[in-house]
Amino acid sequence: MTIVMGLDQHRAQITAEWLDTDTGEVMRSRIAPAHRAGVRRFCERFRGQELEVALEATTGWRFVADELRRVGAAVHLAEPAETAARRGNKKRAKSDRADARHIRELLMIGRLPESWIPPDHILGSACAGAVCGTRSRISVASGSSASRRCSITTGIRNAATC
Repeated sequence: MTIVMGLDQHRAQITAEWLDTDTGEVMRSRIAPAHRAGVRRFCERFRGQELEVALEATTGWRFVADELRRVGAAVHLAEPAETAARRGNKKRAKSDRADARHIRELLMIGRLPESWIPPDHILGSACAGAVCGTRSRISVASGSSASRRCSITTGIRNAATC
């Protein structure tokens, strides 16, 4: 059984819509508040199932992707502006359910505009104890059009931010 899911995440809540490709059944859920423990509880119901999930590369995507990977999901990160552009002209008011459905449908038809998810060794290690590891931030500063320099800064995160 394969499940294809779209998530629309916000600071306060996450809306999920998924399709069981064997039965054709579409289901929805809402995770509120949108924090790691709630996402972890939600993801556990899919452990051991073939799961493909798409979510937008907006604030909060990383911990959601981490929890999905923890249960074995294949995670796809959608580029927000291009995802919205593929919606076309609005015919009715936009909602979180409609956004989750749109992302799921783009994933299913192979038209999801994907963003790059850096590998774990770039993102930093998983949370362990009070210190989570290092987080890399890359900022690109341009001097002239011919030369660009890239600086990497690292910082320590604590468990409260994980």
